[in-house]
Parts: sequence; C-alpha cells; structure tokens
Amino acid sequence: MTDEKNRDGTAETLRGVVVIVAVGVALGLAFNALGLASRPPRGLSWIRQVEKMPSLEELQPGSGLVPAPAPQRGAAPAFALVGTAWAEAPAVPAAAADLGCAPSAKPARTAAKSDTVKGSPAAAKKATVPAKKAPVTVKPAAKPATPAPAAVAVPAPVKVDLPVVPDLDQPIEVKLANVKKFFDAGAALFVDAREAPEYAEGHIAGALSVPFDDAVKNPALLEPFKRAGKPLILYCSGGDCELSKDLAKNMLADGIRKVLVFTDGLPAWKAAGYPMEAGAAKVAR
Repeated sequence: MTDEKNRDGTAETLRGVVVIVAVGVALGLAFNALGLASRPPRGLSWIRQVEKMPSLEELQPGSGLVPAPAPQRGAAPAFALVGTAWAEAPAVPAAAADLGCAPSAKPARTAAKSDTVKGSPAAAKKATVPAKKAPVTVKPAAKPATPAPAAVAVPAPVKVDLPVVPDLDQPIEVKLANVKKFFDAGAALFVDAREAPEYAEGHIAGALSVPFDDAVKNPALLEPFKRAGKPLILYCSGGDCELSKDLAKNMLADGIRKVLVFTDGLPAWKAAGYPMEAGAAKVAR
C-alpha cells in the first residue's frame, strides 16, 4: 500500500514538473516573439530566424520584381519618327544657285523695235555709224579664303551607370560593386552603425557615425536623414554583424526610405583597397 502511494506521488510530481516546464517554454517563446516584433528587434539569436533582404541587383527595372516607372504625362518624345511633322526638312545647299535652282533673270531683249521703215534715210544713217565698243572692266583677283580655325574637341562627360533604388519599406542589400559606384558618384550617404571607438579607428571615407545603440536611446539622431535626398548605405563589421541591418529597420520604422545595407561591410571595402579614413565621429546635422 505504501509503495502504491509513493508511486502515485512520484507520478504527480513528474506531471507537475512537465506542466511547469511546458508553461515556461510557452511563455519564453511568446516573450521572444514580442521582442522580435519590437522596434528595434530584441530576440534571442539562437531562436531568431535569419531574414533574407531583397538584393538591389535583383530589383532593377526589367527584372519583374519591381514595376517599371510610369512615363511622365506631357513629356516630349525622345525621338521623332521619320516622315512625321517632327522630322525637319533637309536644308537647301548654299550652292543651289550654281546648280540652277535659283530664280533665273529675265531674258535680255535681242532686238530693239525699229521706228523707221527699212530703206529710209534714217535707217541708212544708222547703218553708217560704227558701233561703240563697250568698255572692258577688269575684276580684281579674289583673295584666297582664310581657313576656319579648327574646332576644339570637348571631352564628353563621364556617365555613371547607377542602379535604381526602389522605394521599399524594408532594407535592401547592396554588393560592393554598386557601393563603389555610389561612392564615386557622390550619390549616397554612408552611415557607420558601429560603436564610436571602432569608427574612429577606421571607416569608409566620408561616412557618418550613427551607432545603433545611440540611435535606440536617442531617436532624434535619425531626424537629419529624413532630409537627406539621397539613398543611405549602412554598414558595420560584415559577417555576422547585424548592427547595420537593425539600424536600417529603425530608420524605415521612422519613415526614412531608400535604405541600403552593405552586408559585406568594412572588411570587404578595406580588402578592395578603397578609400578609408580615421578620426573622430562625424554626425549628421
């Protein structure tokens, strides 16, 4: 009888332990899910799922992943069709008169109307008067034409083929080749999401310092980027570093758009030998 009571007590204890563990796991998962859904996300790394960002290289017009920009209403056509009113008439060559295209002069009178009758004294008098020779006019020789100065060749401006940055409500991954294009053209703002001491040791030339933790504590640091007028390229230490991606999510949640994440980060930039600098943090104003 005593053994049966001991067995029943042990079973009740085990059931209680299982219930407590199950409830604890359920509460932990629920708390972690709330953390991941927060801004910024604060989930556990061993539970948190790796989010795949869309790639800028895959989002270009013609890929089918983003709609092509609609043509502007009232814009003039880039090309005119041959045979329509847009085509210009060919110019008449300057030497058209020499080719017989100029209006001809009236023909000269070949004979004057005679006011006398043939055989009259007046006619005989006219016949005996010798005709006067017309004076010969010698035209001066034409001066040789002065050759026109040679035209100075003006080099054509270098066209930078920048990718189109779509306006999405999520971070967009960008690779090193396109990051360098934006850097050379000065067409993007670079943002370093690492801590200030790491930034001071070395960063992409011209990059601004916005540490992720500082942006969480002081959201006003993100206000200047709402007036940037350029795409933003965020980066950190590459590899498993999530600071740039988390900062991008904060910016998007704050209404900032066209946020790119350079996932390969500073190590890839430095390995390629691209411009670097060191020094105190530069903050957006």
